[in-house]
Amino acid sequence: IGTDIVAKSPGDGYTFLVVPAPFTINPTLFGKLPYDALADFTPVMLINTTPLVLVVNPRVPAGSVRELTALARARPGTLNFGSSGTGGSNHLAGELYKSMAGLKIVHVPYKGNAPALTDLVGGHVDLVFNGLTSAIALIRGGKLKALAVTSAKRSSVLPELPTMDEAGLKGFEATAWNGLAGPARVPREIVTRLQGEIVKILANPEVRDRLRADGSDPVGNTPDEFARYLRTETEKWAKVIRFAGVKPE
Repeated sequence: IGTDIVAKSPGDGYTFLVVPAPFTINPTLFGKLPYDALADFTPVMLINTTPLVLVVNPRVPAGSVRELTALARARPGTLNFGSSGTGGSNHLAGELYKSMAGLKIVHVPYKGNAPALTDLVGGHVDLVFNGLTSAIALIRGGKLKALAVTSAKRSSVLPELPTMDEAGLKGFEATAWNGLAGPARVPREIVTRLQGEIVKILANPEVRDRLRADGSDPVGNTPDEFARYLRTETEKWAKVIRFAGVKPE
């Protein structure tokens, strides 16, 4: 609803939208939306990214992504992965893993992130691609075993963990993120000024420390870079959704 309101607002520089990762998932997942996610908006910048972390129950006999992949290939259809719900970022991260590694792993959707993690700790599911922030305590407490992060670079929060790319799945990237966009036809000078002011804020050590405390990395790229990012993410998730046959629930 909020996205549609912004899409139909005048491009006068007074109305903007915080754009999360599902912004690039929904066009394919739902098929028909009351707005065009690319044409009806003016990209401003990518604000921050937050990696997911691949965590498994400690009883799963795999200490790395390569070992988990080998286990899944040896037991097709027997391993399962939980998510916060069908079509969410952590569900599609699992589908991306399946498609890139050529695996048969069963998806188990939950009504939210907390019950998925609870069942992972209890051994009812084998693995989850989970937000880093909510999994850190369980990882450090030994209740979950972390294998990799899903960002392009290692996380400053858990720098010892490899990325999925480093673990052998070249080009794998699936992060939660937030960006900023306005309606179509916001004047370039307004976009440039707003982007520049937010970059200054993101350079503030207190702001950067607060973001990193939540497992997030500040970005602050240009409008053109964010526009390319939105197109790339939309194309990537469209392929994954079609490959997996994901339908909204």
